[in-house]
Amino acid sequence: MIDKFGRCQEAFGCGLSGVSLEVSGLPERVSRESVERFVTDVMPVLRAAYPGRVWNRV
Repeated sequence: MIDKFGRCQEAFGCGLSGVSLEVSGLPERVSRESVERFVTDVMPVLRAAYPGRVWNRV
């Protein structure tokens, strides 16, 4: 996710506006773990590497 966003940022200069964390058919426990991992592991890295207005809304 971090690398993919970085490539998009470099190629298009776009900001992160939304991330879908829902995957149809995943058990609730797995889905919850995925969201928790994104919030604890991915979001802090994206915030630090790509500061912007979107993070002020989280």
